[in-house]
Amino acid sequence: MIYLYAITEELEGPLEALRGVDYAPLSYLHRDGLTAVVSEIGAWGMTPAPRRLWQHEQVVEALMTDHSVLPVRFATIFPDEAAVLDRLDAFGEVYQRDLDRLRGCVELSLRVIRLWEPYTGGDGMAQGTYPELVASTQNGQNGRKGPASDEKNGRTYDVARRSAALQRQSNRRRNESLGEIINRSLQPFVADHTMQIEETAGVLIKAAYLVSKENLGDMQQAVRRLMRAYPNLHFLCTGPWPPYHFISPVEPVKKVA
Repeated sequence: MIYLYAITEELEGPLEALRGVDYAPLSYLHRDGLTAVVSEIGAWGMTPAPRRLWQHEQVVEALMTDHSVLPVRFATIFPDEAAVLDRLDAFGEVYQRDLDRLRGCVELSLRVIRLWEPYTGGDGMAQGTYPELVASTQNGQNGRKGPASDEKNGRTYDVARRSAALQRQSNRRRNESLGEIINRSLQPFVADHTMQIEETAGVLIKAAYLVSKENLGDMQQAVRRLMRAYPNLHFLCTGPWPPYHFISPVEPVKKVA
């Protein structure tokens, strides 16, 4: 079986100092100006152990140091080399356009977290906000005290759920406004971006930014200015990473049994 790490430009010199997942030696498969960086693997289970994830990432990051690169997700496996070359034939034009578009760019990941809001459970309600719901389960058999009590608890729960839904809507509107401010602040340094607005009061925004290497320092400075402007927020900015979020979608690789 053949494990695929990335697709990049035509490469010749070997990556002698680098090893792939489970320390496998790397090799190249060429097709029409494209290179697939691969290694042979045995029939071991492809579990996402931290060591394997890091070995995969090391290969991709080493390639992006000097080349435009299309990173491939962990555990992308083909039955043989011919299947990899068929993939390059099928999507070669898309890959080449992406390589040209992403040349000289890296990805920065940004998480915006509010520091002072209370923890909310999976239903969006702050823990301890509705203590009567907890108390009702501690009286009588199975927490029941009769029809009137059941009806009251039912109304209380319904009110709580509606309140939680309204709170999530409010959180989303607030987080959307914050996202617009962040994008305006970072726009001069960004070639492209993706942003996911959350409805929680904790993690507010998850975003990825495509940034040219020339603008990387200015982009990081702009994030630091946002941190100073919003002391109640934590801006977790990591990278530079390979541009995983900015690759054109193509038909996914079928998993090898």
